Amino acid sequence: NDIDPASTHCFKQAMHINTSLLDLSFHGCTDFEEEHLEQIEGLCLNSQPMLKNAMAPLRQSSRTLDSLDFSRGQFQDSLEGLSSYDEASLKTVCTHTDVSCKLLSSALPDNTALRTLNLNNGHVTDRGVAALCRALELNRTVHTLSVANNFLTSASAQSVAAVLLCNGILTNINLRRNQIEEEGAEAVLGALEVNHTCRVFNLDLNPISDATQRKLGFAITLNHQPRSLKSALAALREGERVVETIKADADDEGRPYDDVSGQIIADALRQGGPVTAVDLYGHKVGDVGGTALAQMLRTNTTLKSLDLEGNAMSGCAWEFIESMELNTTLTELNVSRNAFKEYDVNRLTTLATLALHPVPLKRVVMNLMSFQSSQTEICIECLSPASVHQHLLRHPLHTDLFQREGLEQRLTQPQPAERRLCMTDESVKLVAENLKTDIYCRSLSLAHNRISGVGLGYIADYLRINPQTLTCLNLSHNMIQDDGFHALAKAMDKNKALTDLNFADNFMTDGAGKVWLKLVKFTPTIQVLDVAGNPLDGDLSS
Repeated sequence: NDIDPASTHCFKQAMHINTSLLDLSFHGCTDFEEEHLEQIEGLCLNSQPMLKNAMAPLRQSSRTLDSLDFSRGQFQDSLEGLSSYDEASLKTVCTHTDVSCKLLSSALPDNTALRTLNLNNGHVTDRGVAALCRALELNRTVHTLSVANNFLTSASAQSVAAVLLCNGILTNINLRRNQIEEEGAEAVLGALEVNHTCRVFNLDLNPISDATQRKLGFAITLNHQPRSLKSALAALREGERVVETIKADADDEGRPYDDVSGQIIADALRQGGPVTAVDLYGHKVGDVGGTALAQMLRTNTTLKSLDLEGNAMSGCAWEFIESMELNTTLTELNVSRNAFKEYDVNRLTTLATLALHPVPLKRVVMNLMSFQSSQTEICIECLSPASVHQHLLRHPLHTDLFQREGLEQRLTQPQPAERRLCMTDESVKLVAENLKTDIYCRSLSLAHNRISGVGLGYIADYLRINPQTLTCLNLSHNMIQDDGFHALAKAMDKNKALTDLNFADNFMTDGAGKVWLKLVKFTPTIQVLDVAGNPLDGDLSS
């Protein structure tokens, strides 16, 4: 017909009032602009009375309308109180389509009351979802969008993904039972790498693979975790920056690390990587997360520090102990202020400290700490430059073998802390502390190390407390000076068990030598005292 375009406004007003007309078409009215034509046709909502009655409250941001449910199964409940139409006659014609979405999208940008929008079980297509998503990019209140069981393809998933990139309000999205394929799911996964607020994204019963579903589930799980963890994992995956420490920061907004966090970190670090420290001080990691972290330590070779102080662990101490017996790189492990026994906490701290010492020491200390050891001989004779030099002076023919085996390079190049070649004073302290209650060890050999007088002082303390067990002590080829020998001599006042002492190739001078000469004369139990290679006066030495 030849209708004056100026009458557009009249049609709009009339259709807001009319309640019976189900179809209004202006096809062929060339004078009508297409935009006006769609608006007027869209207002023909007599087949969708719920939507028609909801439009005014939506545009006014009425606080009484914070949820809209257009799903067919909920039609009668949603209709109640919104209109006085004959419900029986409306059941057959009421459904929501792209026109519904377009009208809703016109009201959503300025609405500040609506929280939930349910468009399940309708005839919505990609066009309708695209219109809604354009509106949701501007909306700041809707947190739940459900468009399940419609006619959506991957294009709808891409539209929703675009919203997630700029909308920090949506937390629950349901696109279940549609025709969304891998392309759409990948778009959603890409958006979730940036988005931190979406907590539920349902793509069940869409033609996507199980692997993609698992990736989606993991991405959503990460959004339940502290933001610092998600950022660290993204950096590890992309390799754009080096992540050396995983710990909480201000972006987490007080969200704690929990069991799931522990499992995620364990999976990420199981095969090593650049991360050398994990700081979870004062969080809520329980036995599940703690067990996962403990098992990770069995294969990880790069982590050096793990702080779990003040968490909620109670029953996974043994998992940590078994893992630390295998781990050779972790040097700091803090599990205090959990529900562990104090002995287990101390044992774990010691096991972590052992990574800084020679590998043979770890097995010795673990046996002593287990209270099940009955070893009668402890021998930790390590390789040191000084001992090798002295050996080659006495055995020049071994020089070629020394160079051929590559030992020279090992000794001249700096060694990392966790691969130290020699026992130090701190190493001796670990052994001595655990020998104080031992009743089996008869022989202790710590030759060819870097033990000073301080280390010998630790042994002296052990012999004062436990004077009846040890019979043989070999400390040859170390760096012990007179102060250490004087300390050990004082400990011999009560010790009547030691019979064999080897102090060869140390730095004993005449002062300590005279003390020990006198001690030997008045201690008949000492049968052997070797002081060869010390800077003693010739007569005194003989």
